[in-house]
Amino acid sequence: NGLLTVKSVQTAENINKAVVFAEINALENILFRGIPGSFQADPVISNEKEAMAKSKKVLEDLIFNEGYRTFMTDSQLAERQDSKGAVTVTQQVTFDIPALRKHLEQNRVIRKFGL
Repeated sequence: NGLLTVKSVQTAENINKAVVFAEINALENILFRGIPGSFQADPVISNEKEAMAKSKKVLEDLIFNEGYRTFMTDSQLAERQDSKGAVTVTQQVTFDIPALRKHLEQNRVIRKFGL
């Protein structure tokens, strides 16, 4: 069905920041590194530097301005650890990969498959 669920661990000074950082980390791994052992083992974007140079606004909006939430179907807190002035979370995040791909194709960040 094209949904991909990953776990991401991040630490920040509060729970809200840690969750957002974990969601962004999950997305960046899908986009630029791929998820080994999944149907998305290869990155969606093969050349991060080139894509950032060519499509900086689109990618910044997607990654840093919460545009990714459009393609995130679920985000659940799997684990939380509090320590002196910091919170570490394990966040389970699900993304709709076909919708994400279509968005990137329409904004000319990636080419359509086979072109």
